Amino acid sequence: MNIQLNKIFRIAIHTLFWFCAWFFFFFYYKRYSEVNIYTLAASIINLLAAIATVYTFNYYLIPKILLKNKLRRFIAFAFVAIVMFFYIQLLLTLLLVVKLLHEESRLFPEMIDVMMLFFNMFFVVFVAIAIKFYKRWSEKDFREQEVQKEKVEAELQMLKTQINPHFLFNTLNSIYVLAMKKSEQTANVVMKLSDILDYILYRIDAPMIAISTEIQIIENYIELEKIRFADRVNVAFTFNFIS
Repeated sequence: MNIQLNKIFRIAIHTLFWFCAWFFFFFYYKRYSEVNIYTLAASIINLLAAIATVYTFNYYLIPKILLKNKLRRFIAFAFVAIVMFFYIQLLLTLLLVVKLLHEESRLFPEMIDVMMLFFNMFFVVFVAIAIKFYKRWSEKDFREQEVQKEKVEAELQMLKTQINPHFLFNTLNSIYVLAMKKSEQTANVVMKLSDILDYILYRIDAPMIAISTEIQIIENYIELEKIRFADRVNVAFTFNFIS
């Protein structure tokens, strides 16, 4: 259902944009001539050329060539597309002019002003392509934010599964007690807990971990548990390297 609504919304936006573009072309011709079939025809010719150019750029040249880092091919194809569509626009406009002359109708010079024809068409083309680029950038930025959000949530979930919440709570409680007593051990305990959290969050997924790092983490864990249990527990940790 959402896909269908999005499709309808896109069609409506495109239709509205091209209506505004047609009105822009129509207003240009209307300034110099009365409203008649030839004014409408000239503005529609401009509109069709602009539509063909915009969709060629937005749905073929830019996504399939430019965004795939084929800059030279894009420049060549873009030049061909611009020349071809402008030539078609100019040819149709000249045919309209010939028909006007044949019917001895009033010919307004703006209809065959090549520079203005080019400017009007590619002003609309530039606006349409700029809107499409902004839309792509917004969607990319939104996707990156979503990926970052999912990454943070995944890391938080991993933290929840990898760290015993009782251990973390008890260690923080021990730090609080040491801090209230203004014990010199406070900073050392904080550093040990920090090393354990750093290891679990950032270093545990490394392809290789030094055995000395693993031993250090184990020793830190034992030291933190000793502080918690005080004289109620006696732990001896020894290790031997076998080459």
